Amino acid sequence: MKKLVYPLAAVVILSLSAFTMFSSIDWKVAEGYNIEFDGKNASGTFSKLQGDIKFDANNLSASSFNMTVDVASINTGNGMKNRHATSDNWFDAEKYPNITFVSEKISKGDKGYVASGKLTIRDVTKTVDIPFSFNSNTFKGNLMIHRVDYGLGSTKGMQGKGAGKDIEVTISVPVTQ
Repeated sequence: MKKLVYPLAAVVILSLSAFTMFSSIDWKVAEGYNIEFDGKNASGTFSKLQGDIKFDANNLSASSFNMTVDVASINTGNGMKNRHATSDNWFDAEKYPNITFVSEKISKGDKGYVASGKLTIRDVTKTVDIPFSFNSNTFKGNLMIHRVDYGLGSTKGMQGKGAGKDIEVTISVPVTQ
């Protein structure tokens, strides 16, 4: 009988560990998230974010982000700038209504984690790394975007006026299970 118990116990333990080995924790975006951008003469927020978040600090290989920002939710604090930002000169919200980020890999970083993946703006997709932390059920990260790589605005008239080429994006996303 003992000869049967040990192999049976081993099979049960391996079977149960297989389910936990590939699982991650599903998170939902909670109220109070914040997406800010700041560049020379261009700053503001986006107020509509949605997505699928799977994250487990103990199982990064099963973790992922698939996030969407509604371009029309931009707020620069100035109605004219908002209209200009959503026009075809910048985001072209009518033709490209969303900014998306889809992670390909989550790894440990110097001060937390790094989400590596594809950022798509105006139908231009670039691979980016977003360093982030996860504390008290809140993801916080920063990203520098070279706006002309995504066709945002032009480089004409940039001799001291207009928007700079680089825009810093700061993200804070509280989550619930």
